[in-house]
Amino acid sequence: MKKRNFTTGLVLLGAVLLMSLFLASGWSLAAETPKGEVVYATLYSAFYTVGGDPATHMGGQGPLIATTVFESLVDCAVDLNYLPSVAKSWKMAPDLMSVDFFLKEGIKFHNGDPLTAEDVKFSMETLMRKELRLVIGFAYRDRIKDVEVVAPYHVRFHFRTPAPDLWKRLWWDGAMMPKKYREQVGDKGFADKPIGSGPFKWVDYKQDQYFTMEAVPNHHRKSPGFKTLKIVYVPEHSTRLAMLKAGEVDIAQLIGPHIPVVKSDPNLQFKQIKYTVASGLDFDDLAFPDEPSTYLTKRG
Repeated sequence: MKKRNFTTGLVLLGAVLLMSLFLASGWSLAAETPKGEVVYATLYSAFYTVGGDPATHMGGQGPLIATTVFESLVDCAVDLNYLPSVAKSWKMAPDLMSVDFFLKEGIKFHNGDPLTAEDVKFSMETLMRKELRLVIGFAYRDRIKDVEVVAPYHVRFHFRTPAPDLWKRLWWDGAMMPKKYREQVGDKGFADKPIGSGPFKWVDYKQDQYFTMEAVPNHHRKSPGFKTLKIVYVPEHSTRLAMLKAGEVDIAQLIGPHIPVVKSDPNLQFKQIKYTVASGLDFDDLAFPDEPSTYLTKRG
């Protein structure tokens, strides 16, 4: 059995329950000097993006890249309250048709460039580009009329309609990107070597197989307690379980039938998260019953 440096665990995704399971080995996120490696095996594609470009996240589970290599204006606590991130504060207009974000000064991207209001404006405009197909890009386009740079560390979002749901979308996939660098290398270059301001910096990847990140020392919010985080895509349920039991991964997503296996293993500690998850299925063709299905026509 391969011996690993950190807590080994697995996550079970059911229809209504999201559960976490960990091996007890004293893993602390408060370590002063990040060291060691954590490997996370997911049943979903490790990306749903083109390389490491958060603006191309097209579906699946929450964006792993947008909340690790990158960060947004706001974050979300475990109690679902919103927290400052790149923005230190915000103020909604009385008519709810605009909101002002006041940025923290001194934040730097991983290449050393300062993060300013110009980067926020550029990032939001990039996330709203239709051709990049960001899964929530339509929501940004529907709600945000434009983003105004008021001062170097002050931006104002003008809305088409009041947008009380903006915050939940921003923390989930509102990645801030360096304007100068992305314009210099282009979309393809940025996807291959993305740069953000998050607690991890991009190291390596193989499309739809894995990506590797490294902790940023002295991050302006909090540095991770381990040095390297690797996300691997393993679609076979039994393979993820076997990798976990063999110590090849530290965290893995499993399915409900594996719960008894986990509970019978004395090396695994079972923990349940109280929040629910859900999914939906749309039959858009039903809105036009007299018209032939475009999908079926294309598929033959």
